Order: sequence, then C-alpha cells, then structure tokens
Amino acid sequence: MSGQPITSSALVDTSIAGTNELVIALRKQVQQHYPHAEPVKVAGVITPESITNFLVHDRKTIGFLFDKHSLGIGVDGIISLKLPIKQLSHFVQNPTTKKLFDIPPSALSSTTDCVHHRCIALTFDDGPGLYTQTLLEHLDRYHAKATFFVVGRNVAPYSIALQQAVQRKHQIGNHTWNHPLLPKRDEAVIRQEIESTNSAVAAATGVTPTMVRPPYGGMNDKVRAQLQQLTMPAIMWSIDTRDWADHDAAIVCSRAVANAAPGAIILMHDIHKTSVDAVPCILDALQKQGYRFVTVKNLFGHPLSAGESYSQYKQ
Repeated sequence: MSGQPITSSALVDTSIAGTNELVIALRKQVQQHYPHAEPVKVAGVITPESITNFLVHDRKTIGFLFDKHSLGIGVDGIISLKLPIKQLSHFVQNPTTKKLFDIPPSALSSTTDCVHHRCIALTFDDGPGLYTQTLLEHLDRYHAKATFFVVGRNVAPYSIALQQAVQRKHQIGNHTWNHPLLPKRDEAVIRQEIESTNSAVAAATGVTPTMVRPPYGGMNDKVRAQLQQLTMPAIMWSIDTRDWADHDAAIVCSRAVANAAPGAIILMHDIHKTSVDAVPCILDALQKQGYRFVTVKNLFGHPLSAGESYSQYKQ
C-alpha cells in the first residue's frame, strides 16, 4: 500500500452501484438482527457518506461500526455490522480489495434472476443520438443495463455509440426506420420499416434485434400479423416518464421513481439531454430501494410470443 488511508470507496471500483449495494446490505443486517430498529433512523444513519471507514475482520469478512442509539435500537454502545466479502464480489474486483480480502469470482452472472430480485427495465426510444454515449457512461457508473429501441435512420450516423452499447451488454431493439404510426401503413411498409432497421443494426453491430417497440405504441391486427411473421414480440411500457413533453430532468426522475414497481418497463428517450440528465437520479434513487436495472430480455427471462404485446413483467 502507499501509506494512505483506504476508504470503502476504493473497494468498490468507485462504483455508485457498489456503494449502494453495500448500504442496502448493511441496512438489511440491522433489520435481520435488530427487528425493532426504527427504519427511518436506520436509513438516515447508514448512508453512502457514513460507510467511509471499515474493518477487516478477516480475509473473508468486512465490518462497519455504528452507534446503537443513532440506529434507534434503544441502547447505548457500538455495534459492528459484518458482511461476507463474497456478497459484494461483483463490485470489488480490483487490486486494492484483493490485497485485503480473498475475493471470489463475481457472484453475479451477466443476467439477474428477476423472480428473486426487484428488477426494472429502463428503455430508451428514438436514438441513437448525440447523448447516447453520455447515457452509457451513466449506466456504467451504476452497473445498470438498458434496452435501446433504435430508429433505423439513426444507426449509421451514431454507429459507434450503438457498438459501445452492444459491447456493454445492453440490448438493442427495433423502433422502425422512419418512426411511423404502423397501423396507418400497409403490410409491405410495416415489414420494410422493421426489416430495414434490423439490417442496419446487424450491419453496425453484428447483432440483430429480436423485439420491436411500435412507434406511439401503435398496434392492430395488421401490425400483429407482420410481427408474427417476423417472429418478434412488441414491447410496450408500464411507466411513461413523458420526458419528451417536460424536458425537465427533476420532473422526469420524480415521475419514474414515484411509479416504480418490480417488473416495470420505463419509457424514456435518449435523444433529449434532459432525459439523459435524469438517469443518474433515477438509478441512484431506485438502487437504494433495492432495484436492479436489467434488459427487457433479462426482465422476462424466457422467450416471448411473436406478435404479442408486453408492457411489464409479472411474477
């Protein structure tokens, strides 16, 4: 070591997601061992700012000290909350932590089991665009995955951003070539809108979209029949942030957080700067509530029926 103090932020790869996961785990420890602790006090005491210092109990266990009275336990004294370091293994794969602890390989696979975790799918329409790369950076900081329903005509101008999204294991969906209201078009145009976008995405990234989000959510029997032939489901949404109308990051964040529920699909647009600016707020608030951000494919966890519409995952 350099002789400088090591804080918990150095353990979790400067990841906000890692810090949030640590906070959630410590709060759960209090709830499990001190069920009479006051939740409001626990949330106020165990925060990202209060867990800077830690104890190395042994090579497998990390500890944090807290005042019992401040947690609302009702007695004086200090408690040490201990966590198995393997519980945080997804976020501590770095040289600093490995000098202090025995770090197993990441316990989290590339997908999350949404039957047993609180999952939400963030989805972004109409891109890629000027702000997509910034959005990818926000998602990286929180270890969050998202689904991008792209407009075909935007693929070539912003192919680098789309390639980066694929490299980061985000999902790419189809939002048609020209963003028309599909029920107003004939069968040939509907098919061309979808197939040309699939071809553009495949040429740019090597990945072909398997899901469609019809512009404006427009569906009828004619559209459904074409999707059945193309073996693609339609992905709608359960939370509309109306980011296109407000262009206010605080409002967009508040709307997403207030309506959040396990299995929700959130609709946003990465072509608006204010929408992208709202993302850290959404991720931070909901991760603190125990949510994990996954792709639509991960959210459902099984093949979806071609031509059918899906707006949320129900366990």
